[in-house]
Amino acid sequence: MKRSRKSKTAWIIIITVALLTAILISSAIISYTTVAISLPDELPEKLSVKNIISGLAGDGHKSEKEKYNFLLLGKDSGAALCDVIMLASLDMKQGSLDVVQIPRDTYAKYGDASSSYKKINAAPYKLGNEGFMRFLEKNLGIDIDYYISVSLDAVVSFVDSIGGLDVNIPMDMDYDDEYQDLHIHLKAGQNKLNGDEAEQFIRFRAGYKDADIGRMNAQKIFMASMLDKLSNGVSIKTVMSAVTSLLGRTETNLTLVDCFKFMSYASEFDLNSVSFMTLPGNPAVAKLSGAGYYVINRSAAIETVNRYLNVKKKDITESTFDTMHVFENKDYDDFVQIYNSKEYKIRAYSATEIMNGEIEFNMSGNAADNAALTARYLHKIY
Repeated sequence: MKRSRKSKTAWIIIITVALLTAILISSAIISYTTVAISLPDELPEKLSVKNIISGLAGDGHKSEKEKYNFLLLGKDSGAALCDVIMLASLDMKQGSLDVVQIPRDTYAKYGDASSSYKKINAAPYKLGNEGFMRFLEKNLGIDIDYYISVSLDAVVSFVDSIGGLDVNIPMDMDYDDEYQDLHIHLKAGQNKLNGDEAEQFIRFRAGYKDADIGRMNAQKIFMASMLDKLSNGVSIKTVMSAVTSLLGRTETNLTLVDCFKFMSYASEFDLNSVSFMTLPGNPAVAKLSGAGYYVINRSAAIETVNRYLNVKKKDITESTFDTMHVFENKDYDDFVQIYNSKEYKIRAYSATEIMNGEIEFNMSGNAADNAALTARYLHKIY
């Protein structure tokens, strides 16, 4: 791969992950600020972001560590819930980015003893960004350096600002929730989604047989579509202008110096160096309440955090992972079985694989319809 292509890809990755993942939004903001200061009269259509960042970051922002972890949150401000929860690990030495998605329905014990709401998507609001970060650190056995929280309406604004996204939708999506004022109506096949429709796509789960897992895969598709759009259909000037709409919608403990540092190290990324995976587990239903949850699998989760998220010099073990068993509900046998099973495998997708349509969906409905929809999707997206 030519160096110029790597440089362009690095910028695409940073902006894309900026919306739903890490280093992202803050990195985009700082790059825009840099250009605005150096070129106050205009932002040219063709601009070497890598040269600007490399030149200004320089040796003064060298990293004291080789690997950093980020907590990435996409919040629904209206419902006080978090639809997007991710942990991203940036390896400075290897030039790679690994993103582990945590399903919003993940069963977890948090808050005071009187709290009965145990889906993890309410934890960022109950514990706060910093508190939720510490909760995950303690119970996953990992270190997390930074958090970045963005409201989902920022995604709507960004997608509209870049002229929409081309997405191959795997099935008709129809769902209405008056309580959340959430209305999803999308047709299967190739679609150009505006901001509202893009939000519908990443929030839909009613038609997936495996609920939250299906939504996690759809979010992977969304990010791959964003990569394609920013790679081929949008000028850097347009992206930078769009980023300004995100200001004030992001909460983070990153400093401006941090943003320079991570931007400069990301300049050697290519799409095969970016991977996405869902924390291993399976859906389950609580028999007493009838509520649906996602239960993580302990052994596969330990393997995942060691392979992709462990920034420590020693492995996370059974004795250091989930020591309080906050991810296990011992009142339900099926929860316990999922949590303790030794049969789970980890499936990671590179950004290239996602763009090639290699994710399968397990959809509800009859077998013939599901087979036809899956076959339609497994053709290359692009």
